[in-house]
Amino acid sequence: MGTKTTLGIATFVVLSTGVVVWLMNWSPKLEDSGEQFQKPVLGNVLLESSDSHFESVTKSRLLEFPQDHGSHPEFQTEWWYFTGNLKNNEGRQFGYQFTVFRRALSRDSPNLDSDWATSQAYLAHAGVTDVQSKRYFADEIYSLGALNLAGVRAEPFSVWVENWIAEGSAGQCAGCLTLSIKSESDDFSFSLHLDSAKPAVLHGERGVSRKSTIPGNASYYYSLSRLRTSGTLTIQGESITVSGDSWMDHEWFSSVLDEGQSGWDWFSLQLDDRREMMLFQVRNHDPTVETFKYGVVVDQRGQSELIPPDQITLIPARVWKSNHNQSEYPVHWKIEIPSHNIRLDVESLIDAQERDDSFRYWEGAVRVSGMQSNQPITGLGYLEMTGY
Repeated sequence: MGTKTTLGIATFVVLSTGVVVWLMNWSPKLEDSGEQFQKPVLGNVLLESSDSHFESVTKSRLLEFPQDHGSHPEFQTEWWYFTGNLKNNEGRQFGYQFTVFRRALSRDSPNLDSDWATSQAYLAHAGVTDVQSKRYFADEIYSLGALNLAGVRAEPFSVWVENWIAEGSAGQCAGCLTLSIKSESDDFSFSLHLDSAKPAVLHGERGVSRKSTIPGNASYYYSLSRLRTSGTLTIQGESITVSGDSWMDHEWFSSVLDEGQSGWDWFSLQLDDRREMMLFQVRNHDPTVETFKYGVVVDQRGQSELIPPDQITLIPARVWKSNHNQSEYPVHWKIEIPSHNIRLDVESLIDAQERDDSFRYWEGAVRVSGMQSNQPITGLGYLEMTGY
């Protein structure tokens, strides 16, 4: 595993409930005897019970680019998510993930005359899947949003934690970005160039993505569903030139899960006919309660069409048991969308793509096969599963 910075004071965990918890609560203050920081103290801050000082996502708003590529500190949690499927010249397959999480520990900036003063903490995750050798590598780093150790800038766009960074400039279409992504760990690194092929897709109601029927349990959420990608992966000293497609998600919120909800299953699918599809369901502790579902299809021109929730059926077909805690993740799904005459099989490229660092979840590359009416469908994508 890579070296974690000694300056980092914050980590996430996903409980068995699927709720993200902030384990280390930064609590700087001035001591009477002089300017010193109180040591970090353990605290639990649950996503679904946000500090009332933070804003909630209760109404739609006009998303504006490039400004909304940046940070929204009035909301407690935010992430920038990149995943992709890549190949070398011989067709050898790889998957990758690069994510930066931001967590606000206070709505207000600390009232301190110090370069260390900050209310923001950041965590970055990176991972590489080597399909041919059935190997999966993952690492994380974390840091404070102070001293330029970590942060976000809207224009020109940049989000970074130490030397792990995604940066670039706005493209020609709405929300488009041209980016470079760099991450380096002991066992792997990557340096990739990404270029938007389609405009941003606003999810839900003009960017408001609801996760339950309770008002405020929602996020502002958009995706860049197809980014042409090229660059270099290095795996245990082997340098590999690759190309393919990536997907970017940007989401910010203060509360997303109901008390009875346990976790989610999220699919980003890039079809070989140049369409894309995003689906998710938020599961409940009580299996008799209907899951909360969402889906969208993006056509070749970048136009998106919502899929009615009652037209989405997600059926686990095969599970893989975790080597870490014996959790069982569905790594083969059957998907039915009657309104579009679509039937799909989504299967992991390798089963063991579970992250086991500050928090545990399954994030991995998948293949897509199936039919729409009488026409075959093929493609690649990514699957995320939490709360198992």
